[in-house]
Amino acid sequence: MKLAKYIKDKLPRSITLRKNNNLYVKKSKIITPKEPPITLSKVIQVAIKSSQTEAEQKTEFEKSLAEALAVKRQMELQLNDKNFIHKLLQNNTEPTLTSVFKNLTIQNSLQEDYYKDIIYFFGENKKLNSFSVSEIEEFKKFLVNHIKNRKNNYRKTCSNTSINQRLGCLRIILREALKNKLIEEKDLPNPNPRVNNMGVEDLPRKHSQQKFALTKSEQKLLLNNTSNSFWFDLFSFAFDTGLRHEGELNKIRPSDVDYGRRTIQFYRPKTGQMSVDIPLTNSAYEILNRRKQNNNLFFPVSISSIRNFWYKYISLCNFHKKFTPYSTRHTFITRLAEEDTNPKIAMELAGHKCIETTLKFYTHSSSKKLKEAISKLEN
Repeated sequence: MKLAKYIKDKLPRSITLRKNNNLYVKKSKIITPKEPPITLSKVIQVAIKSSQTEAEQKTEFEKSLAEALAVKRQMELQLNDKNFIHKLLQNNTEPTLTSVFKNLTIQNSLQEDYYKDIIYFFGENKKLNSFSVSEIEEFKKFLVNHIKNRKNNYRKTCSNTSINQRLGCLRIILREALKNKLIEEKDLPNPNPRVNNMGVEDLPRKHSQQKFALTKSEQKLLLNNTSNSFWFDLFSFAFDTGLRHEGELNKIRPSDVDYGRRTIQFYRPKTGQMSVDIPLTNSAYEILNRRKQNNNLFFPVSISSIRNFWYKYISLCNFHKKFTPYSTRHTFITRLAEEDTNPKIAMELAGHKCIETTLKFYTHSSSKKLKEAISKLEN
């Protein structure tokens, strides 16, 4: 018997299997006809791995199903408990994940992606004064499998950075609630004022890996492998402009372009300033001209989609070096350095806040040119 059919046949009402193999328990009850029903929900992890035998996978599923059934019975008891319902209705005015996140003054598509993962685990109506350190630790474990098993995660990996980004989003929500006096310090997962992370502690960071620029032949091979015209345009434009993917590349629109002067100027969220007028290459200009549609975004896509499709197409190239989505920007700035562009000009084109960041690219470039100079002496 196939595992999928086995699981489907075992699932009772109110328990569903989500795409990443987690069980979702949901129970609702209508209290008054004119009001929306009260809903309780919880995600139960299923630790099924592809390396396990079918028998082992069934055993893991049975364990999780037993836990889900216990949660379902508890929810049924709670929804039939008048005292529980009364307390729940009284607490409806308390700040929740959703109510605070939607009122954030600064939001971006990346935070929205992180927020979706947060409410997937905790639920939209999770009260901000009800988090515990143990819950946060369970959330971290959940994220590992959740991110690995995503359909578009072609590498099937989950880095500590990916988990920390979601924890950072949760801290933003808690700080916003604290700032607006919606919760008190005593309500935090760890109320100790000396603990800056409020009990939402990041996983340790790994040492950053060496960053590489693509050669022109590597760039050509990558672009030839992008079977979809949208991704060809996006990555081509990124290589030609060096725009940061988040907040720049995926936010530019026709009103940012001066078609007469063939330049582009836009807001850079990282520096909090407008960019200089950046001249467009013929290729970049043609892409924007072709994709121009009213004042809609040229590349309306999330950072996670950019990342996933980047690795999809990179995997087709069989490169020996490890290129990341940042490589489009790294390649752009490296080529400016290799062409002996004035560092101040390169700094402005890249949108760096300080010249020291830009000069690092010139150090790499200088090392290469020193070797070339010595090799010429040998000829």
